[in-house]
Formats: sequence, C-alpha cells, structure tokens
Amino acid sequence: MTPATLETVARMRLVAHRLIEPLATPLDAARHLTCAQGQDLPGALTSLALRTTGRSLDEVRAAFDAGHLVRTWPMRGTLFVVPAEDAGWVRELTAAKVLQSTERRRAGLGLDAATIDRAEAVARERLAGAVVGDPASGLVRAELLEAWQEARLATDAGRGYHLLFHLALRGVLVQGPMAGKEQRFVLAEEWVTAPRTLEREEAVRELLRRYVAARGPVPVEDFCWWSKLTKVEARAALAD
Repeated sequence: MTPATLETVARMRLVAHRLIEPLATPLDAARHLTCAQGQDLPGALTSLALRTTGRSLDEVRAAFDAGHLVRTWPMRGTLFVVPAEDAGWVRELTAAKVLQSTERRRAGLGLDAATIDRAEAVARERLAGAVVGDPASGLVRAELLEAWQEARLATDAGRGYHLLFHLALRGVLVQGPMAGKEQRFVLAEEWVTAPRTLEREEAVRELLRRYVAARGPVPVEDFCWWSKLTKVEARAALAD
C-alpha cells in the first residue's frame, strides 16, 4: 500500500471503531463490536465507555448489572464482553472447536466428564435464583471455587479456571453483575433473558457483517483469525 492508502485505511478504521462518532449506550457499543476483548476487565470497561457519548464507566457497570452485557468465553478461548442477547449464538458457532482443542489439557488435569458434570451440578445449586438487575446475584470466582472445594472437587493447578472456562463454553455460566473490581458468575439461563437464536449460516453472516462494520476495512483472513471459523464458511458468508 502507498502511504496515502495506509492513512485512508487507518482513518476508516477509526470511524468503524466508533471512537470518533460514539454511540448512545454501552449496549449499543457492545452490539457494534459484538465481541470486545475482555481479558483485562478495567480495560474492557474503558474501551466500551470510550465508544459511548457519556464516556461513563458507571454506565458500563450499570449495563452489566442490568443484564445487558456479560463477559464470557465465546470464542478462541479468550474472554470477551458480549451483549447478553448474542452470547449464546456466538458461542454455538465456535465452542466445539475450542472444547476439542483443550481436551488434552483437561485430561492432564484429571477433569473427566464425571468431574465436570459434578462441578456443573454444584454450580447450578449454588447459583440458582439470580435476579436480573440485582447486583448481589451470583458468586464471585473465589466463592464458586470454594463451593467446589467443599464438594471435594480440586481447583488447584489451574483446575478451577478450566472448570469455569468449560462450563462457560457449555453455556452454563456467564459473568454478569459487578462486584467491586470483579464480576459475579451467574447461570446463563437465568441471567440472559432474551437470547437470540440463529441458524449456523445466518450466524456466520451476521458475525462477519458486524466484524467488518466495527473493524473494517479488513481481508477475510482477519475475520477467520479473529473468529477461528473456516475460510470456506467465511467466503460463503461474504458471497451472500
């Protein structure tokens, strides 16, 4: 590319990121991005606030407490902030591949199917009864790990993290209301009250469209790296 073309692409991406023309609410910003990098919670909150007219961290926190936003592992084995309504269909697109890629690690930690099923049962029992809008709903990470330890489930050496991660990929858990500098885990079926459902081909088209709108101009290879979907599916969606 020539320097002029590079500058044009950079300017177009600033516009696509909605850093120049911010959106009205944190939910609008999250819908635009679809999956916003969420490994670092303070950074994720700031990233969404910068894309809203209010530029308010309190508004972003309130959006989590209200059940508009969740943080979970929808793809790539990475934490993202996602509109609650989109968490399910995005996860269904990509979870199988992530679960397959982490199977050996789980086996090495002794997390067999029976152990994971027990962890899910404990989580469902301890987390049941979340009320959307109630920031006291759910348990913070340390409390959920303690519940598993009380049930004689090992959480050391990364086992606790992998149980959280696996149950999120199963669609059991999401991180919802804020609890100071962290979030509380809640049951997805209780906290996500209006999930969207999309057939696979429609979902790939929707994810591609929103990725390009929020980050373009981009080549299809960028979308495949980001989503870990195949080029065959991505190019079919692009053709549509």
